[in-house]
Amino acid sequence: MIDRAFKYIADRLNQQMREELQYQDNLVTVSNLKSSGPGLPPQCNNRLILSVFNVELETQLAPPKRPLSKVDRLSMVREPTSFDIGFLLVSNFEDYTNALAFLSRSVGYFQDKPSFRQSDGGTFPMETSLIQIEALKLSLEEQQRIWSMLGIPYLPSMAYRARIISE
Repeated sequence: MIDRAFKYIADRLNQQMREELQYQDNLVTVSNLKSSGPGLPPQCNNRLILSVFNVELETQLAPPKRPLSKVDRLSMVREPTSFDIGFLLVSNFEDYTNALAFLSRSVGYFQDKPSFRQSDGGTFPMETSLIQIEALKLSLEEQQRIWSMLGIPYLPSMAYRARIISE
């Protein structure tokens, strides 16, 4: 489910970039930033990268709608599952000003389109009912921890939380 949700987000952002910039190639990829060799993986060159740095599962029990018998208490209904996923939108382009421009356009896109639903069309994941995107405000220390964990130098980026809610 997570993989399909991020593929969908990347597809939508790619579509937006192609329409705005009259660009033929995909600029957005979903990828790990860690490479087996020095630097980033080759698929990350001259791209906007969606890379996950944290996944949290949230499940809650729905409150009972009527008084429950002793047998019913053991089989309470579960609400939809939701994942809170921390991810980076990283702009990795040889030309630094292009990196900043692409990052700026992407941030603007998520400000204008902070949620996705089945009705938005495209390849929206069938088992998902809603994807919400929220910018994260990270302290300098939190940013340093993330980039240290990744083991690569800082690149222009923005941190987000994606809440993926399944039916």
